[in-house]
Amino acid sequence: MDSHDLARGRGDYLDLLNRLTIPVFIGAITSDALYVAEEQRFLARHLGNSRYYEVDSQHGHDGFLIDADKFSQPLIDFLHKKTRPDFIENLRNDHERYPDFFTAAAIGSSLI
Repeated sequence: MDSHDLARGRGDYLDLLNRLTIPVFIGAITSDALYVAEEQRFLARHLGNSRYYEVDSQHGHDGFLIDADKFSQPLIDFLHKKTRPDFIENLRNDHERYPDFFTAAAIGSSLI
């Protein structure tokens, strides 16, 4: 994952993040050394349409499994708020513009 460059062939990384219109829920675990919370906060600041939620957990990267219940309600709220017709249209538009990004996201989410 460290070698994947989302902006390769697409311009500036920050500009790319700001151009994405798809709503993104970013969950972080305070003790996660693999997906560091500060890096997740950086994404949340620069994605055009994101919601950030952080869970304080002593379980490191496994906290997203062990403490999954702490993410449940914020994620449900996010999904209910974002499942509107414009959400579907933005998803369709972003997928056409950035198919590699969505492939990587699908692979990442299937690992969870």
